[in-house]
Amino acid sequence: MADGNSLRGVNLMRVESGRIVEAMGYVKKG
Repeated sequence: MADGNSLRGVNLMRVESGRIVEAMGYVKKG
């Protein structure tokens, strides 16, 4: 259970960071 929760947390962090990078990329392109 603990491992599954930690993995989910890491995945969420990666998704959030990915969205931020994409947003910054759009701003730079714009």
